[in-house]
Amino acid sequence: MVKKIAAVTFWFPTKEKPLSFPFIVEHLKAISKTQHLAFVLYIRVEQSQKLYAQSISKYDYEGLKIVEIFVKSKLHKLLYQFPLLLWPSIKKRIKTENFDQIDVVHGMVVFPAGVLAYLIAKKINKPLVLTEHWSKTTKFLSSHLLSYLGRSAFNYATKVTFVSKWLQSEVCEVVPMLAEKSVIVPNVVDSHLFHYAEKIYKPGMPIRFITVASSWNADRDLYLIVNSLEQLVRQSGKSLELVIIGGGILYDEIKTLKWSYPIIFGGFQTRQEIASHLNHAHYFLFSSKFETFSVVTAEALVTGTPVLVSDVAALPELVKQGYGLTTPNTIEGWTAALEKLIGTHFETDKIAAESSEYFNADKIAAAFEKVYENIQVIR
Repeated sequence: MVKKIAAVTFWFPTKEKPLSFPFIVEHLKAISKTQHLAFVLYIRVEQSQKLYAQSISKYDYEGLKIVEIFVKSKLHKLLYQFPLLLWPSIKKRIKTENFDQIDVVHGMVVFPAGVLAYLIAKKINKPLVLTEHWSKTTKFLSSHLLSYLGRSAFNYATKVTFVSKWLQSEVCEVVPMLAEKSVIVPNVVDSHLFHYAEKIYKPGMPIRFITVASSWNADRDLYLIVNSLEQLVRQSGKSLELVIIGGGILYDEIKTLKWSYPIIFGGFQTRQEIASHLNHAHYFLFSSKFETFSVVTAEALVTGTPVLVSDVAALPELVKQGYGLTTPNTIEGWTAALEKLIGTHFETDKIAAESSEYFNADKIAAAFEKVYENIQVIR
């Protein structure tokens, strides 16, 4: 029996920010491959000079049927942090969007979308599935005023998917009963954009490193990367260059400083452009203090680019034997790891082939299909 799924999210790209939340979009597109996805309820809350204004629109986004509730308010932060204030509006859409024909409600991230997905599922007496990506889930469950709703959502859910074993373990420590009904469904890497290209090495050619982040901030220490490469140049005399993609405070600071090796500041780029940069790089670097997955590291692996990443949170899960290295977040650790990285032979075609298979949309779709097929439909 084909089940009808309604997905609920607060995170989705907009015309103003078309590159936002690609991991949510790719998961939704994978779910749509199961032929179960009826529509996506996108609850969009943004700043405005008005006290409260709401509009409803329906459109197609890359094959996904979107029902958008767009709320503009000068109290946008309050509405986002306390989504119960939006519940009266959501209840009205339950009738107009034929939620009575829905078999399963699927919340994308427990807060804020998941708690409203939970209220919808309870209202129409249907099962709930939750997918968790969020790095602040345990903090929310421990300290937010609406943490009781988050716990209730997890308790009510028939199945919960996590993007990494690390995140699953962290949340299960707070909500132990999830261990019995949760599974790992990793993020998707778009194989049409990210694919293998043979690494080119020529005499006299500098070693090209690349690092990518949507925002270089205190949690993603760009200084650790550039200073470690500076140390490597001084110690080994190697000819190298670094491509930095993204933006943020650290990016802007580092751009004003002088370095003994070339740094190419790429700024914000499209995913197509990032894929091209990865294909032309020899190694991918990523320093972070906290990651529940790291899509960009997975994208690098799918292109066959060996990686060096911080030995924290979920990052080591991605770096299988022969895929690259992990290191503690110290200058000494990173510098030593860089020397080892460039001195190691990697089978880049094997990295790409195995990673492409693991992060393939069809495989992720099959994992969601398995989640749905074990849910009893309530008619």
